Amino acid sequence: MGRINLRKSRNNPTGGGKTLFPIFWYTIFMKCRRAVAKDAKTISRLVCNTIRKVNSKDYNQKQISAWVKNNTAKQIKEKIQQRRPFFVITDHHRIVGVSSLKLEKNEMSALYVKQSELQRGFGSVLLKFVEKYAKNHGIKKLTINSSITASNFYKAKGYQKVKRVSHLMNGVRIACILMKKKLSN
Repeated sequence: MGRINLRKSRNNPTGGGKTLFPIFWYTIFMKCRRAVAKDAKTISRLVCNTIRKVNSKDYNQKQISAWVKNNTAKQIKEKIQQRRPFFVITDHHRIVGVSSLKLEKNEMSALYVKQSELQRGFGSVLLKFVEKYAKNHGIKKLTINSSITASNFYKAKGYQKVKRVSHLMNGVRIACILMKKKLSN
């Protein structure tokens, strides 16, 4: 069974993301799972590349460098080994997205999708998976400190802007948007 390219295929001659089939047709290749320590290097590479290539339109080089330094393979491996909820979404066993939760704070602390896989449904599927996990662990309202870049994605998924905030990473202020969503029953 071959990979379906939603941008252009025999079944989708128009390309441009307009498909004749619903997005779930493509999801047969997607799988969400808990991250394991051996995923740390791949996760770090994905996160750092996404920050450099996608978030660079909204953040300066100094901010990008500080942000990347916060996402080394060693740091990610430690978080996974501490049993912090870390999840990946795979496509044909390739990691194409990652997310993590801070259950004690009712906070999704990250959601990144590989740049080449943006606008293909991976982020939406991973977000639903994480929200369901949070809900199953008693979280009724989930928050995220969204990057400026991702805030419209979260808004489209029902998150509401609370306020603009910033975080200090490696001595550099990183602007974010605090967003929240009530998880439905």
